[in-house]
Amino acid sequence: MRTKTLSLIILMLSCSLALSGCFKSKGLKIGFNYEINLSTVMGAVKSEHTSFAVDDVTLDFYFGGSAIEYPPDSEHRAVGVALYFCNEKAYRNLDFGLQYASYKDIEGMYFVKLISPSDFNSGDYDVDVTLIKGKVFQHNEVLTVPKEVFISDDDHFGLAFIQFCNNKSEDGNYVSRKNCFVVQYEFLNDETIELMKPSHLF
Repeated sequence: MRTKTLSLIILMLSCSLALSGCFKSKGLKIGFNYEINLSTVMGAVKSEHTSFAVDDVTLDFYFGGSAIEYPPDSEHRAVGVALYFCNEKAYRNLDFGLQYASYKDIEGMYFVKLISPSDFNSGDYDVDVTLIKGKVFQHNEVLTVPKEVFISDDDHFGLAFIQFCNNKSEDGNYVSRKNCFVVQYEFLNDETIELMKPSHLF
């Protein structure tokens, strides 16, 4: 009798936990897990929601890592880490061999901000990575993704981290490194999208 009663209690508890899990919103959390192969600049995102109006996708982004710095006697000078929102096509068009007159005006790349190498390497943008805790970011910002990034013939967008440098004897900026944190989306209707973990990276 006691065995049956105990089994019944365990079954009821299991059902209760399962039901509570079904009704509890998990929200969005991408990029915090441990990885063996780490990028020089890493990103992550967190939100209590997964569905958003396409013109108000406001998320809590986490990012950090290390920026390139050149010695004073080098012919090159590090400009900094530029942040952009973009889709996959625009990101792939960004070539290491091309010269850009202005990092703020690149087709398909929606400029957010530029962080100088000294600020990026100051410790404020450090990321601690451990097997147990995963990635722990020192820095996060609430950013709104431009609605122009969400296009009908694509289903992923990214927060790109582009490190620019220039030659002291020439004008223009060159891409020295690039990384992109990617999120997948799906249109629920013309005005609403659902965000999820990416099926592939850029």
